[in-house]
Amino acid sequence: PLTGLWNRRHMMHQLELSLSGKRAQDNDFCLILLDVDHFKLVNDNYGHQTGDQVLVALARLLVSRLRESDTLCRWGGEEFLLLMPGCNLDEAQERLETIRQDLHAHPLQLDGLADHLPVTLSFGLTAYAEGETSSQLLQRADQALYAAKHAGRDRICISPAPTPAGSEGGTAAA
Repeated sequence: PLTGLWNRRHMMHQLELSLSGKRAQDNDFCLILLDVDHFKLVNDNYGHQTGDQVLVALARLLVSRLRESDTLCRWGGEEFLLLMPGCNLDEAQERLETIRQDLHAHPLQLDGLADHLPVTLSFGLTAYAEGETSSQLLQRADQALYAAKHAGRDRICISPAPTPAGSEGGTAAA
């Protein structure tokens, strides 16, 4: 209710519908996990009310930058999940980079703060691979998100496509 975004249960339903549609028609589909960097510090330094304001302001910003066909939800805490049907990796990365740069150019203005609050996001981006389940897709996006966090935050990391069964190697986040 805080952000006005869809909840996790609705998102899982939408993801399953998207993947069943993806199997029926061959168009691109991206899934993104995004996380507010150092969100605990926001709550610790400015209070939970300010933390809530950050989540609401980010939800508004994200919704304003998305296509009508995209679906965004608050996945949990300071983490969001974005479904982008009909969007390939390059297009998704370009949109996410625009959002990332917007946050740099226009820090969030929140009630009760004299200065702007600099907030950054880390993104884990992945594209659907034929035969992949929703759990596998989510796991790859999560691995890419962790890679973005470990690489210094405030960046987009893309999960490579899974290795087909029977080939050498495995899936690793970039």
